[in-house]
Amino acid sequence: MTRGTSRDQFGDRYFTVWQHADGRLKLNGPMKGNDFDEVEYYVDCEDKTWTTIMISQQEIDDNMLELTMYQDGEALGSNIINAVNAYSGPITVYASNPYHPPATLFKVRNFWHESEPYVAPPCVPVDPCLGLDSCETYINNCMVAPFAGNQVATTTGFEQFRISAEVRCTDRVAPTWENVLHVNTGTSRQNFGDRYFTIWKKHAPANNEIRIVAPVFDNAYHELNGYVNCEEGWHSVAVQQTEFDNQQMNVEILFDGEVIESQLVRKQDLFNGSLNVEVASNFGWPAASDHYVRNFIQQDLTCPNPCSGEENCETFVDACEINPSAENQISTIDASVNFKASIDIQCNHDMDFGAWRNIFHMSAGGEHGNPGDRFFAAWRNPNDNQLYFGLGVPEGSYAHHKTVDCADGRWNTYSLEQRQDPDAPHMVKLIFSKNDNELASYNYETAAVFTGSVDVFSSREDNDGNVASDFSVRNFFYQTFDDMPPISCDMSSAVDPCDGLDDCTTFVDSCYVNPERHHNFGTIEATKNFRSSIDIQCNHNMDFGDWLNIFHMSAGGEHGNPGDRFFAAWRKPNDHQLYFGLGVPEGSYVQSQNSRMRRWRVEYICP
Repeated sequence: MTRGTSRDQFGDRYFTVWQHADGRLKLNGPMKGNDFDEVEYYVDCEDKTWTTIMISQQEIDDNMLELTMYQDGEALGSNIINAVNAYSGPITVYASNPYHPPATLFKVRNFWHESEPYVAPPCVPVDPCLGLDSCETYINNCMVAPFAGNQVATTTGFEQFRISAEVRCTDRVAPTWENVLHVNTGTSRQNFGDRYFTIWKKHAPANNEIRIVAPVFDNAYHELNGYVNCEEGWHSVAVQQTEFDNQQMNVEILFDGEVIESQLVRKQDLFNGSLNVEVASNFGWPAASDHYVRNFIQQDLTCPNPCSGEENCETFVDACEINPSAENQISTIDASVNFKASIDIQCNHDMDFGAWRNIFHMSAGGEHGNPGDRFFAAWRNPNDNQLYFGLGVPEGSYAHHKTVDCADGRWNTYSLEQRQDPDAPHMVKLIFSKNDNELASYNYETAAVFTGSVDVFSSREDNDGNVASDFSVRNFFYQTFDDMPPISCDMSSAVDPCDGLDDCTTFVDSCYVNPERHHNFGTIEATKNFRSSIDIQCNHNMDFGDWLNIFHMSAGGEHGNPGDRFFAAWRKPNDHQLYFGLGVPEGSYVQSQNSRMRRWRVEYICP
């Protein structure tokens, strides 16, 4: 059964049986990627005895087929192939073919062929590069089975890059090294770049180990190797090369997001030539055809966008640094309640002292002291090499300031993040951090925060002498997050604590509220016989430093006046205790009581 060409053409040995010189039968079937694109078996055949030879190609799972050769019902061997590599087309059937001498003394009978159409499993294509900058897709989310010589693209080496794929591993024992994918120069292992990104299934006795290769010029064969046990199922594999400092790059091999090998390399030893992208290679090693590949991409990280893959995020400066310059307005944004502003700064100690030198400035305009003017900003101090940050707040002079050290030539990340408290959305917390370490934080009412238009500069100054022009900035961005609505309660299910009680006034029912400034519930007339009760839930996330009032029943006036502290509670300024004021008719007209904050409490006052 043949397509009727020559042995070099796929399908020529679709199904053939030959008498070999040693008396055995030679059997062939179609297998793309093997020598002559065929499988080959030798079997015994006793004289004048009938034997049944059969070849079968059946769908198994995940777009794969199993090609099996049988003699008398016993499988001689099988191969797993991708449906796209199966032969389809016209076949001519002979007994025997016109190209070779016939085995005229042999006999054949019960020669038949059965087939059915192949239907690939459904897959809705999704581009894994969606939302990513400088990204090229080689294989999308619809998986592909490797086969020798399957070149899917050509590409180029980048100074900074991340190349990654998802691979479905199996626990099959491989008789030799098998290639899953190979990004190469098309030459040999001795040439730099030939193992730019390669994945191999390791041979026996290993059953699930894979080898991942990255390009490193100084190593043997110019490669860095990572070995990992790849359990059955899908796993992510990546090679990443990013800047470490001014002279070196960091090459990393990652498996399921974890770095398993890394090495520093000199910047002059990077590969930037042409590359072939193959799934799998055609260099003499068989393909690991059951190790399917999907979501195979490469990203150029030479100037990566810090907002890549993020929502509601605007990049002012990407990973390629700039120097601040006079009146350099980059953008304008609308400030939001929930946000993160972040910038990387590299200090330079060679600049003269004598002036405040601005590095960046996010400003609502106007002068210092106006709301939003120092939304987020930094200067080099006039007389030392420290940085002076302005942090916009909604009270006082509308800015707090923080001074931090900055080493010469070292990059540091500074961020300002403001979020509503999920347990009390009417409050926000503003956090200033250096390299993800908190340096300062402040709490404010949500209604007070600045939400106007903000101009973004690096730098805002109009005089070159006031600009930190020898400093560098990068990864400067602003990201907003959704506002949290006030916590509401189902009023239909609210329980009135005064139900069934006479002469009882409810201030807050079972639907809780958060304390707010000047939040007056009403006025009552004090009596000789009474009971007043409140449930309090404590929260240890509020900063120390002030007496924080929770509730206050007061006759007015100052502390020490009759009835001023009829019944009240504060969070103490330096620990997580409640401080209660209990009105009495003598002395300072109040007694106090401490209570540890652990859970909801009910306090009763019974005269």
